[in-house]
Amino acid sequence: VLGQQMFHDPERKDDPTYTGEWVSPFEASKRTGSSPEYNHPQFGWLPVEHIVRYEQDLRPWQGKWISVQREAEIRRDFRNAWEVRTEHFLVKTNTSLEEGVAISRKLEIYYDWLQKNFAAFFETPASLQEKFEEAQSRRRNSTTIRPMEVHYYASRGEYEERMRGKIPPNLVTNGLYWEPDRTCYLFRNPEVEDFSTVFHEATHQILDLASIDDRLAAARKRKLVLRQRTTERWELCEHANFWILEGIACYMESFDVKDGAAFVGRPDHIRFLGAQQRLLLDGFYIPLQTFSALGKDEFRQHPNHTQLYTQGSGVAHFLLHYKDGIYRDDFVTLLTAVYRPNLNSDILKSPSLEAITGVSFAELDRQYREHLENLAASLQQSALLETKRE
Repeated sequence: VLGQQMFHDPERKDDPTYTGEWVSPFEASKRTGSSPEYNHPQFGWLPVEHIVRYEQDLRPWQGKWISVQREAEIRRDFRNAWEVRTEHFLVKTNTSLEEGVAISRKLEIYYDWLQKNFAAFFETPASLQEKFEEAQSRRRNSTTIRPMEVHYYASRGEYEERMRGKIPPNLVTNGLYWEPDRTCYLFRNPEVEDFSTVFHEATHQILDLASIDDRLAAARKRKLVLRQRTTERWELCEHANFWILEGIACYMESFDVKDGAAFVGRPDHIRFLGAQQRLLLDGFYIPLQTFSALGKDEFRQHPNHTQLYTQGSGVAHFLLHYKDGIYRDDFVTLLTAVYRPNLNSDILKSPSLEAITGVSFAELDRQYREHLENLAASLQQSALLETKRE
């Protein structure tokens, strides 16, 4: 049902304790064939016969082996960038092969975590039924997965040059998911030591591409309802709920992996500290009824748009964590509703947070304040305990 297949490693055929292993079709294809590959800790998937030379700082280039220094000089030009292919991503970078591998592995961990923890977004009842039927009949889906492309540049200057024409010249960004070409654009930022921007933009990319067919179907139905002559592109959150697009991406900036375990939503992350400061110290807050009613242009052109992003991350944390997650399923339902419009309901009506939760906006406002006050209090308590230890 999960799409894995039983694999028998030919290198272990003489091991009596080895009975095979479950792997993805991608991994199985890499480890078989006339030139099987190995997932090297530093260099990613490599033909087995290349490993020794890689560890001797030699690299293949146009049919011959060159020094690692020579390769780095060649690949400084992004047209010759390293390409790191994993199951769901294709990372192109001119920083280093090792950095590209590290990013790709973080992205794969994040993709897997997102699939499991937001399963209701990715799997509709119909798609789940189809998977069970395929498993029972032993049918195999041989469709090749188109990897999600990520471009990672060595400097901000290179990134901004590539972004020319995609974003306004006076707008400073640390990364961008560009929907028209389905690609994430990022760069090595010495001011950011973690992968927060990578996870932010990957969130936009993963959610968009997982649901793109649903919005095409919604656009076609809207054409029929409005009797339009052409099918117009379905704009995400054009008239309402734009906060959730940026709220979930900002929330996911807190995603981290340590010792094989994933963590997300820690209260002391800068996004959530900012939300606490806006509400509790600055007194800035837009009631959720008004906040939810903001569409794409209203949100982005708002005179306080920076504060709106901060509030969006705070609201996402509230809905995912308040009272051990009583609104978590509702959050996923709203996220699904904006990305996957329901063809069986009023296609022109925006989904409502109030209607989904069954709780009035006024009460949600009160609970949001309570949640952030509790976060601030817990952080103060932790700080006091740390001071006492010292």
